[in-house]
Amino acid sequence: MDQYREMSTPTMKFIGAAGYINYEEAIKISVDACRVLQANYSSWDHMMNSYFLGLAYWNGAMQTSPESRKLAYEAEKNNPNGIYSIPWDTNLDKHDFIAPRKNEGKT
Repeated sequence: MDQYREMSTPTMKFIGAAGYINYEEAIKISVDACRVLQANYSSWDHMMNSYFLGLAYWNGAMQTSPESRKLAYEAEKNNPNGIYSIPWDTNLDKHDFIAPRKNEGKT
């Protein structure tokens, strides 16, 4: 579960927003973490099943049930444009990521 959380976008946004690292560094960390996930799991389902197992273990401190997250995962898997439609073994490169958006009203 912790490997999955390491690369999560909200975590990277928080770290970046706090000024600890810039966007490019956050993308590099995310790509490296995703490569570790690819090396340790064989598919989206394999990774998510491990995530759900960890979530169930640690659920005492959480308010969201693993079942509701499983339902959300299953729904997203059926989205043809969703992240889970991307083949698991996709070659990851930090240059393939979308540049950050500029803040509206700021130069």
